[in-house]
Amino acid sequence: MKTILCKATIIILFCVFGAGCSTRSIQEAEKQYLVTIADLQQYGVELNHKASGESFEVTKFFDSSQEIEYEYDSDNDPKNKLSLYLSSCVEIHNSERAAKDAFKNTIAGYKLGTFITPNGVDIKAAENLFTLGDDNYSAYYVSNGNKGGNIISTRKDKVVYSFILSGLYFDDKESLHELIAPKLNKVINSKKWLGSNSV
Repeated sequence: MKTILCKATIIILFCVFGAGCSTRSIQEAEKQYLVTIADLQQYGVELNHKASGESFEVTKFFDSSQEIEYEYDSDNDPKNKLSLYLSSCVEIHNSERAAKDAFKNTIAGYKLGTFITPNGVDIKAAENLFTLGDDNYSAYYVSNGNKGGNIISTRKDKVVYSFILSGLYFDDKESLHELIAPKLNKVINSKKWLGSNSV
């Protein structure tokens, strides 16, 4: 499936949340919080070279909340024969209320993304496909009736974690939990981000 819906979703979310912000390069230690293309190798993605379609960025917003984001696009990785798009994103907010609001707005952004994509591309809810957070949203990207990717968003305490995948999809809860849970837990347990009151 084409990656256009994924990219449209990212653009919409940036328009909603991107005002009044500054960016910086990611620190090496921060990469451990993100699902990357290398993490997908255990699920059948062959990567026999250093991926060239990766990008990392850290954004700080006007309210001091921060976002750590990873993106991989096979269109920018000529050695990869797969058509694959992956985005993982960690949002660290100042309060649980702010995180709840951000979670709701993120889901609205996903749904809005379907209105600016070609006909036949849609989002189909997948209830209980991911259940580790205090709030959870999971769905499939569907093109002409065929599953082509996943959307996962979860909120735990003051953290919102999002995972977008196209060109490959997960159909079982255990694999998604196995993939995302270690990353999410590292953020939750990091005093650097959440302070001494983190869960």
